Amino acid sequence: MIPPSLYIAAAIALASFGAGWQIQAWRWKAAESAQIEQAKAALVAEQKRSQEASKAYQEQLAKVRTKTRVIVNEVNREIEKPIYRDATCAIPDNGRMLLDSAIDTANGSR
Repeated sequence: MIPPSLYIAAAIALASFGAGWQIQAWRWKAAESAQIEQAKAALVAEQKRSQEASKAYQEQLAKVRTKTRVIVNEVNREIEKPIYRDATCAIPDNGRMLLDSAIDTANGSR
């Protein structure tokens, strides 16, 4: 027969093991909760930084858009003037024949 003290020792060992297991589970859960809180704080900080960057970008973009309108108006006035035409820039006959043959070849291969 097994002595009762052995049963008591086994019960104490089993209770100690269960308590240790539960305490370790609490530690893991606490560590996991701390990591989750850190991740949330990092996410909030990143969102705040992103919002600030977006706000700064939108403010800069509003300034650039105003300047762009002025530049476009000036460019439209210059395009109306034919000052960029170069009358001396002509394709030689050999170049024109080469270009025409390339076009004919491309059209004929379809």
